[in-house]
Amino acid sequence: MKRVVGQPLSSGRPRKQQRRSRFTRFFTNALIISTLALVLLLVGGIVWVVLELRSNANQGRILAEFSSLISYRVEPGPNPNSLPPDRGPHDVRLGYALLPSIQERMQDAGFDIAQQGRLSRRHEELVTRGVYYIYREKAQAGLELLDQNGQPLHRSRYPRQIYEHFDEVPDLVLRTVSFIEDRELLDFSHPYRNPVIDWERLARAVVLQALKSAGLSDRSIGASTVATQLEKLQHTPGGITHNAADKARQMVSAVLRAYQDGPDTLQARRRLALAYLNSLPLAARAGFGEVNGLADGITVWYGGDFARMNAVLADDDAPLELRALYFKQVLSLVLAIRRPALYLANDRTRLDALTNSYLRVMAAEQYIPADLAQAALATTLQRNSTGIPGR
Repeated sequence: MKRVVGQPLSSGRPRKQQRRSRFTRFFTNALIISTLALVLLLVGGIVWVVLELRSNANQGRILAEFSSLISYRVEPGPNPNSLPPDRGPHDVRLGYALLPSIQERMQDAGFDIAQQGRLSRRHEELVTRGVYYIYREKAQAGLELLDQNGQPLHRSRYPRQIYEHFDEVPDLVLRTVSFIEDRELLDFSHPYRNPVIDWERLARAVVLQALKSAGLSDRSIGASTVATQLEKLQHTPGGITHNAADKARQMVSAVLRAYQDGPDTLQARRRLALAYLNSLPLAARAGFGEVNGLADGITVWYGGDFARMNAVLADDDAPLELRALYFKQVLSLVLAIRRPALYLANDRTRLDALTNSYLRVMAAEQYIPADLAQAALATTLQRNSTGIPGR
């Protein structure tokens, strides 16, 4: 066999090297594609999570479907599975906490139970585990006696005055609640937003608390929203969050209440703002008793006319000094719920200083007009000392 000059000897080594080279290229390309796919999947997941946390569309549907199973009905006869009532300030004030003892006394007096409410199975399971009863709370209770012609002989309401509808609340009052308590509550650009959990604020609160625990910072912020504040003020015993279990109970109850009517929370958020203004705990005053709600607070603590206050704050052409006076009173009462007895009954100068500090911040962040802030800063809060109007 002749060998051609310049032709390499036959050997399997180059072919193996070629196969190994092709395999290496294939493996490298596959690794690059897999890495890119993983990165894209990760980025897509992060984007989806961010969008979901902002819009809450998917979780809204799930929560609304779950909340639809939480209901109650009225049926003949006594409820064989009656559970103890909630014992928060709202439940005590309106008498719900006393229902078992009232029922027992009436039965001892010879009365029978003709009808009584029954919880749905899911509702009963949740209440058994500590979740508050889920229903649409009334803002005002009272007694009305009518004569034989249907004319009122006596009428008593508590609180005496409230906002009946969301549209009655001036924009300045709503902006005050939003600025102090919950910046996202009245942002209606996302109809499915969860009004109970502000994820951004919650994350900041957790980080600051961790830094504070490590001795790296002395700052801390709360992560409560108007929804959880309402659960605390109305249904947590004493109106105080005692531990993490109370906070979890408030959040679960608030979520279920918010999604009762479906995934769209626009109306639920309007109701939250309205209920919050109507139930502000504003200490107590001799000759009147416990003061609850912005309307009675304006009347009792400042001697103001609630209807006139609303008209002035809703009118941009009203005298600036009068608008500033009413606005400062509203702002001070919303701030006073932090320590109502101290600020309203004892130390009004501290409340005035706190209110002035918020006026400056609200003006700096353009939540209120600068001229309104300046006029309010020039006004000093004066306590009503002429007695309780209407007594």
